[in-house]
Amino acid sequence: MFTRMACLFLLFSACVNTQPGNPVAQRTSADVNDAIPVQPDAQTDNSGPYHGTIAGLRQLGAKSGVKVTIDEVAVTGLSGNAKTAYVSDPAGGAYSGILVALCDSKIGTCAAPPSGVGAIYSLTGTFLITTDGLHMSIATPTLTAVAGASPISVPEYVVYPSSLAETETHNADARGVLVSLYLPDGPAQITSITPAGYINNNYTPAMEAACRGTNGPADTTQCCPSVGPKYFGFEVTVNGAVIGVSTANYPSKKNGQIGAALTIWPCDGNFDATLKTSQSFSKLGGLFDVNYGVASLTPASANDFQLTN
Repeated sequence: MFTRMACLFLLFSACVNTQPGNPVAQRTSADVNDAIPVQPDAQTDNSGPYHGTIAGLRQLGAKSGVKVTIDEVAVTGLSGNAKTAYVSDPAGGAYSGILVALCDSKIGTCAAPPSGVGAIYSLTGTFLITTDGLHMSIATPTLTAVAGASPISVPEYVVYPSSLAETETHNADARGVLVSLYLPDGPAQITSITPAGYINNNYTPAMEAACRGTNGPADTTQCCPSVGPKYFGFEVTVNGAVIGVSTANYPSKKNGQIGAALTIWPCDGNFDATLKTSQSFSKLGGLFDVNYGVASLTPASANDFQLTN
């Protein structure tokens, strides 16, 4: 049975590529997420058809099954298997993003995926929200390219690290949103590269022994077999707030790493290249969301982070 991060791995499956917005260093404390609350659109009926922005929809308290129309969204993430995508109001900010489920598992069909990150579309579909209110998405979507619209880079929503902590549930404003941690007091320190909650229990001891060459020559094909790598994420700590960082989405289900710099479980068997708890980040961002009760930040581009050592 999969644990927390394996659930995320199953949901998103593959790479998410994003364009970063403005880095934290260019923002001020007045820009962080608790400064000025975003107001919902004028529509107040949470059970009928909705026409407005993503931020307005999410703050309206819409019920599952509501039909939605969003005139303009920008793509912030696209899975490598083309089954899911993240979209945002073009201006970014609080409540601005949401997951789009491109495939309907019940009937086995998929909507055409977006052309790429930053592309502008109109969106119609059905709003879904889990009973716990932690995860929401747009199902049965239709994405229509907006004629003449050039790709954009959605600004990152700067948030206090404490709002993304694994134990924090009051972070609806950041879920589904492209975010960046506000780090004026120092870097985000890596505190665990083997957290129990981020292990893939389908990865067996025999696979690890073969990968490491414990009983003979190493077989690197067993480092990241079809079930995926042993670990799908790690944890950082900022001022006592522990934040889960997922690597499940990039660049494929067989690769538990984000580029060469963020290797958690080495698919090439080079364990010397993995992250160390002595390392920290002067910048850390990506897509934040909650799935199966798990809150995690997913860097999806080398521009989403900066290792300090």
